[in-house]
Amino acid sequence: MIRPQEGARSGPGSDISQQKLSNEGAQESFFHYAKCPFLSIGGTASLDPADLMYLAAKGCMQVPTFSLLEDFMKQFFVHVQPFTPLMDESMFWNMYEGKPTDGQPRQIHLLLFQAMLFASSPYISKRTLEKCGFQDHRSAWTTLYQKAKLLYNSPLKIDPITRAQSALLLTFYTSSDEPQTANLWLSHAIQSATQASPKPQERIPDEPQTVQTSLYDRLWCSILLRDRVISLGLRRRPQVLSFEMNLINSIPEETAYDAEIHGSRVYDPSTRRVLFIAFRDLCQLAILLSEILSLMYGHDCLTLPILPTQEFHNRLALVNNTQTLLGLWKANSEILNYDGEVTHSSILRCKHLATAYYQGARSHLAHYQVLLIKKHEGYLNGDYSRHIDRAGQILSDATVGIITTMEYFSASAKAHNPPLSLLGYLAMPLVLSAIDFKLATTTSAMRNRRRILEHLGDLISQLRRVYVIADNISFELDKILHLAYYTSSKVFRQGVMERPKATAPQVGPFTRIAPKRTPFAISSSNWHEAFLRHTGVYLWISTTVDYYFSVGRMPRLDVPADYYSCVSPSDMLQIDCRPGPDPRVEGSTCSGTSPASGSQDIDNPADRPGSVPDGGGPAVELLSLGSITLGLEKVAAAIVSELVADEDELEKGHRGCQKRLDLDFFSFDD
Repeated sequence: MIRPQEGARSGPGSDISQQKLSNEGAQESFFHYAKCPFLSIGGTASLDPADLMYLAAKGCMQVPTFSLLEDFMKQFFVHVQPFTPLMDESMFWNMYEGKPTDGQPRQIHLLLFQAMLFASSPYISKRTLEKCGFQDHRSAWTTLYQKAKLLYNSPLKIDPITRAQSALLLTFYTSSDEPQTANLWLSHAIQSATQASPKPQERIPDEPQTVQTSLYDRLWCSILLRDRVISLGLRRRPQVLSFEMNLINSIPEETAYDAEIHGSRVYDPSTRRVLFIAFRDLCQLAILLSEILSLMYGHDCLTLPILPTQEFHNRLALVNNTQTLLGLWKANSEILNYDGEVTHSSILRCKHLATAYYQGARSHLAHYQVLLIKKHEGYLNGDYSRHIDRAGQILSDATVGIITTMEYFSASAKAHNPPLSLLGYLAMPLVLSAIDFKLATTTSAMRNRRRILEHLGDLISQLRRVYVIADNISFELDKILHLAYYTSSKVFRQGVMERPKATAPQVGPFTRIAPKRTPFAISSSNWHEAFLRHTGVYLWISTTVDYYFSVGRMPRLDVPADYYSCVSPSDMLQIDCRPGPDPRVEGSTCSGTSPASGSQDIDNPADRPGSVPDGGGPAVELLSLGSITLGLEKVAAAIVSELVADEDELEKGHRGCQKRLDLDFFSFDD
């Protein structure tokens, strides 16, 4: 590759000494951006010199030397560009080499370039990491993000399109301290893109596409897809709604990407064409999911209100129709059905990533359907079992599909680091695989299920080596896995009751005639059977996972009562959930502490908001998963105790809880 000449010019802040790096050789691996003729920071005449000095001191004005830049840019166009094609790759290389053609820009803003460095950092080689002075991918990921963030928030003159492009790339970052970071960056990207884009009424029909209009189309299609990926992975309300959809001119056409397909420096034309097809297919999937995602995750992404009868049936019909459309999309998707002669590893990677998004959409949709059915059981006139069976089959099929995809990424992790977005789609299959392992009844079944768990565990370990946030997610998932294992032993494996075969009609939106419950000793041999027999238990676990990803932390006592009415089984509100000591942590005094935090005093739950007096007895607190580890065993043991209770006492307890908190579903004896 032809490199631009170094030392071409000087720029603001170039006289300030470079920030000290982690080793001596690293100082020679970064230089001032002014040595790159294709980089610019816009006008600086009105910029305070102190601001420039601050940015320079933080390393924001420095970029890796040309010998290292090539690895960053190569990995960007290999891993990030296929599903986030913010610019024409061939046009970038023309700028990089100082050979732009007529009508093409000659420079790229430093902010966008730093964002590209950040987005590509998980995929650069170990050699590049060491030469840049980074200890590992985690430190590179965090450091380069902070540089781009400082530039974005600086007083530099930045045009709206550059702001939108940069903010969209920064959505690839999140942290336990700022769990909503991806959403915030996405909102910045949408705001800037809206400001820059021509309004629909200003468009000229059949206007020949220019470089600028191509940028608009690429930007909005990238925003749309990223929005849907975040919405599904993090269980959050989509931000690209009807107004923003009107700004999307059309689904990407191959002719608009022809220059990139033939001018790519990292892919041959055949491979790049297939990757474009994958992007186009996923844009179609994103549009298909627009309406249902807004319903699934609502105005606050947490609560599911009790619906009038007709509205319930309308939503159920929409869910079923969307599942049908998803099936049609899969049947017509060129990337999911790709079996061509070109078998480049990137095609396989994009195919499996597209499969994860598709199966994740099916899984979340089926989960929403189960939640909808369970809460409005009385509306179904005895047809409850058929609806649950159908949703359960979709859940099972989608989970198998996601696990197969995750096994691929686990096997290929040594060659290419996996993308962070996998974590949002991996969590629930991991929990269900753990339940499956616990319910195995034969040695061969246990061996096969252990293999799946090991593959998923290896993938999480690889993600933790690259992304700091994966540590927190892994820690919180461990709490849910602890619950899943214990519940499998005490509920699913011992199998106290089958679900009712029929449900009495619901008299009103808050009144339900409890179905007859017949104790019947029957155990489950896999998570699907457990789901069918104990749907309420499944919903409790799965919705806890959803809450964690949506909010960024586990449920606590400050969770709104409406949320508990959707996820907390009524029987569980009678359980003392105060945590006990965690034997897994040496020296700990309660399960709510980590080895780093030491012990904590647990106050009387009667003094806390949300406490529920139990008929004159001692007060007990609402379920608080955030402070439970070993305490989950108390919960599960109490569930079993409730399940084997007398039928009359069960119905009496159900009515009592319903009277206090209007909790009219989620019984564990189904």
